[in-house]
Amino acid sequence: MEYKIIHLPKEKWKGTIIPIKYTTDKYYDVNIKKTDKGFTY
Repeated sequence: MEYKIIHLPKEKWKGTIIPIKYTTDKYYDVNIKKTDKGFTY
C-alpha cells in the first residue's frame, strides 16, 4: 500500500488533530516527551 505525502499549510491546519493508526505484531516501550519544538522520544 502506497500513500502520497502532501503539504498541509500551517496557517490552515495548525491545531487540527490528525488521527494516525497502524497494526503491528511488534511492541515497543516508547516514552514520548513534549518539547518546545514538538515531541521527542
